Amino acid sequence: MNQESAAPAPVTWSTALSAILTPRGKKYQRAGWNGKGLYVQAHGSVRATDVELPDGVQPYIEPFFVIVNTLTGTVNIWVPSVTDLQAKDWVEYIPV
Repeated sequence: MNQESAAPAPVTWSTALSAILTPRGKKYQRAGWNGKGLYVQAHGSVRATDVELPDGVQPYIEPFFVIVNTLTGTVNIWVPSVTDLQAKDWVEYIPV
């Protein structure tokens, strides 16, 4: 019997967010995005090297979201738009 794997079912941002923030940090993209090879993931905290705080405290930037473009090899910070938050077309990013 020939079985083809089904495409992941689209989900809401809330569902995608829960999966993105798990310890294994899944990657998600919108089916409605025009750009191919784009996905969103959480990025852990990073050391803020150009910031000085009193008493030698080492500052860190809190965790944040990034959008990855696999076609250009670029990564940028990302904040979901109102449309992204209301969308129901989020799918897990699975590299081909």
